[in-house]
Amino acid sequence: DFDFDFDYDIDGGVLDGLVDRWRLPAALRRRWYVAVYNDIHGGESLTFSLGVRVSSVASCVVPDCSGHGTCDLKAGVCACEEGYFGASCFARMMPVDADAAAPTRHDEALSLGEFTFFTFRVNCTGQDASIVFTKRQPGDENATSSGGTGTEVELAVRHGSIPTLDDGGFLDGVVSATDEPDAWIKLHNARPGTYYGVVHVSAGEALRAFALDVALEGSRVPNAHNQCEYADDQLVMEIYAPSGTYARLGPTSGSTGSSVVLPVDHSLMPADIYEPAYGACGDVNETTTTATAAAAKHCYLGDGHSSGRVRDLPRDAGHGPVEGRVVLGLATPADVDDRAYFYVYGDVRKYYGRFPGDLLAVGSVAERPTLAFQGEPNDSNNVDLEACGPLKNAEDVRGNVCLVVRGTCPFSAKTLACQAAGAVAVILVNDDFDEGAADNWIGSHDPAEIKIPTISYGGRDGNMMLNEMFDASIISNASSASTNVTLNATPWEAYARDVTVKAYAYRCEAPSKCPACAPGLATPADGCSSAACPGMDPALSRNCSERGVGPHGGCSLAPRERWVDLTPRFACECARGY
Repeated sequence: DFDFDFDYDIDGGVLDGLVDRWRLPAALRRRWYVAVYNDIHGGESLTFSLGVRVSSVASCVVPDCSGHGTCDLKAGVCACEEGYFGASCFARMMPVDADAAAPTRHDEALSLGEFTFFTFRVNCTGQDASIVFTKRQPGDENATSSGGTGTEVELAVRHGSIPTLDDGGFLDGVVSATDEPDAWIKLHNARPGTYYGVVHVSAGEALRAFALDVALEGSRVPNAHNQCEYADDQLVMEIYAPSGTYARLGPTSGSTGSSVVLPVDHSLMPADIYEPAYGACGDVNETTTTATAAAAKHCYLGDGHSSGRVRDLPRDAGHGPVEGRVVLGLATPADVDDRAYFYVYGDVRKYYGRFPGDLLAVGSVAERPTLAFQGEPNDSNNVDLEACGPLKNAEDVRGNVCLVVRGTCPFSAKTLACQAAGAVAVILVNDDFDEGAADNWIGSHDPAEIKIPTISYGGRDGNMMLNEMFDASIISNASSASTNVTLNATPWEAYARDVTVKAYAYRCEAPSKCPACAPGLATPADGCSSAACPGMDPALSRNCSERGVGPHGGCSLAPRERWVDLTPRFACECARGY
């Protein structure tokens, strides 16, 4: 310990006992510098003396090392018990075995603000790592009952180095809210190496106990090993239009509202399409079992919901691919009584007022807007694209894909209106161009009523689809030079060109659980755990204690005669002097 005494007076006077004292406990062994700065207003001089006393016995930052170690009085450093680390031995490090038969339990309570760390290792390339955190009750041997109600917990992981709560650098993080029993993180194409995670009680009551489960599997997102084009269960919508064929993609991974799943590069791939979260829809519900799931189908294209918002769906109960021609869903407006409104071609939005004057006030995405429909107040012939009631063109919709627009009524009402008309699927276009598609659910219907898939689509992409469908040769135009717009009274028949979509959940299969070992490890058959380069760092990025020469940091396979029971061994070519 360093004790400082600073005696001073101002303007050249005799030292009169004005003293500042402070202590620097457990100072590191190095040269220390003390700065004295005169900041007295008025320019007076400062007279001072400085005394420094060093204790004869070293001490630790926390003398009892938090009860999990002993203080080395010669070095002033805590020697921590196994499983604890840090200057004061306060932080606990739980080793978690990936693919263990049972989750790793932590039965010591964590109070508000307290935390513990855990670590696991990935040896193979081309793997996905799933980290599942579950709140538990103390002493629950079977780890079947949830606990921690009223406790908010932060879960985060990083690669290659031990974290602290305030130094950042976490690869991914999630929050398990006070009313949620668990949280999870999934790392796609996880980099080989040692991972460190933290469980931190950030709000609410104490966390009584918890369990951690880490599972590794061959990655089901594109990599050099599986040769997949898209991620497994990723939504794909192929559009076959007069201008050509193109595709729109759903998220590569999803969330449960609090548990976000990100690719390992920490950049969630922007998605063009989503599925509204309708709950356990179709023929499945919370009572569906594995035995009854064979005949049950839910309303999502793949086995799960595209953003992970709907959990515990039966496996192999996805609706499956859909294909059909895109047809507008036309219904009587639910929100128009004494207001006029209109649509222009190539634009999904409903404009209130009269064309073209009210359009000029708000602007349009079209260069030369052409009137598609003018709705009059209290007119029984009014129609719109919001599908908030029975469709008036059910004959056209039957067997095809129904395109409707967000607004006025719940998403589920729109899906059910198209379903009642015989549509095979719904494209629900967002009317807000400042955001992409939407995957939340604003609904008021029993999910069991919903049988067909719904694809939420961005507004700009929706306009692009309308323009592909629009056949200008059908309508007769009359130009208005004064307003620089084109007027036309012909309604929706101009959307006559065929645009067909095929929507499905992509299947990506991993060739094996461990496609290949990280450099310096062997062999894939045993998860790359049988041999490793000497002196390898936790990130598996440097070998031979960084004192090797040659390729791979100086590490290479040892001659076969040095192998043990046909198990490969590695050896280092050391730099001179090592």
